[in-house]
Amino acid sequence: MVDGSVSSQLATAYRTGDYSYRVPTPPKIVVPPPTLNADALPDVTLGALRQQGFLSDLNHGNHVKSNVLIEWKYEHRRLAQKIIPPVWLGPMTAARDIDFLRENGITMLLGVRPGNAFQAKVYASTVQLAQELGLHYETIEAANNQELIATFPYATRLIDQHLRRVHEAQQSGIEGAPLTGRVLVFCESGNDRSAGLVAAYLMESYEDVNHIKAIQMCQAQRFCVSFDDRMKSTLESYWDILVARRMVGESGGAIHPTARFGNGVNATYGNGANGTYDTIGMKNHRQDMTTRAKRKLEIDEDGDGDAVMGGAKDDDIARFGGRSFAPFLDMEEAE
Repeated sequence: MVDGSVSSQLATAYRTGDYSYRVPTPPKIVVPPPTLNADALPDVTLGALRQQGFLSDLNHGNHVKSNVLIEWKYEHRRLAQKIIPPVWLGPMTAARDIDFLRENGITMLLGVRPGNAFQAKVYASTVQLAQELGLHYETIEAANNQELIATFPYATRLIDQHLRRVHEAQQSGIEGAPLTGRVLVFCESGNDRSAGLVAAYLMESYEDVNHIKAIQMCQAQRFCVSFDDRMKSTLESYWDILVARRMVGESGGAIHPTARFGNGVNATYGNGANGTYDTIGMKNHRQDMTTRAKRKLEIDEDGDGDAVMGGAKDDDIARFGGRSFAPFLDMEEAE
């Protein structure tokens, strides 16, 4: 039962806003447009690769050669665009365009599709075309962003391993070997899951590319990509994972080379055939809660067991001090 002093305080207070019963939404991730350089082109410069190798000879400057805000046309959404020289991004129609594949020297198709039987049949014709043209083909299956983030490291290795094999074949003088490897990453529209996968590849491959810069790079090359709030949050989470992994590596720790960060779901792939890749989830080694000290406020207690709330008041000031919004105000203050 509420005593008299508390009820009198409630009677003189009023709410400053409407009640909301929905789940709190996470803060929006704002991706600003890139600045323009002296040539009026988006200035999205890529730094050094994390793993130096045969790709280190690649020019890692500004790969953006056009201003999509001015030159983009609606019809371009049906075409594939070069994000960086070895990696292209586009829709399924581009993956079925034989002239495009031959003219641009595409050597591998990497499809990203949701996990259902209908989509498997839709992608089957693309698999058959890749086999006829002698292209390497892989499929990553992800029904949602939670499954997609678990496949990011695997997709990066698929791309890098293919590019390395093509390079080694060229260096060995194998007859008919392509000069360089080029991978077309695609989904049905080329704007959703495949765009997120390419952004994750940039984040994992380059030293100075976080989720914001990766999104800017994709948008600067393919203007119609759609990074909604969920995809932005997914990429931000993956960036946090990459930062943690790099910190562990720099401190001398070891991470299993096939480790997957995600919810332990399965990702399906194959080279023209169906295969199942079991995602290896990182085990969450937690201490027994019975041995972990409980977090509590440091408050004094008098001899009768009554808490002296001075410490709690100081804690409230530290947490809420400086905020301009107050959910309730006293009537006297409102007047």
